[in-house]
Amino acid sequence: MQFDQERPRLGHQGGLAARTQGFLLKAVTAVATGVVLVGAIAMSVVVFAIALIVFLGFGTYLWWKLRQARRQAPVRYERSNVIDGVAFHEVKQEDRSRTER
Repeated sequence: MQFDQERPRLGHQGGLAARTQGFLLKAVTAVATGVVLVGAIAMSVVVFAIALIVFLGFGTYLWWKLRQARRQAPVRYERSNVIDGVAFHEVKQEDRSRTER
């Protein structure tokens, strides 16, 4: 570097045109940042809504398919008919005659 050359200074903005361009660039950057943030929030709301619809749809499907199984589930036996975890039920005389035939 020659001694007769001016050293560049830190933070030197140049003339009025350079400062105006810097301000416009900052303003455009701020607006673009705002647009990107609003877009990201809108996309997250849409994705959340779609996930909620899929989850509720799957839950409704399972509920609908399992309702028949819930209807067919055996009725709980009374406590007196359960001995050591084994359920016993009484066989009526009519049922015995049908099975013996």
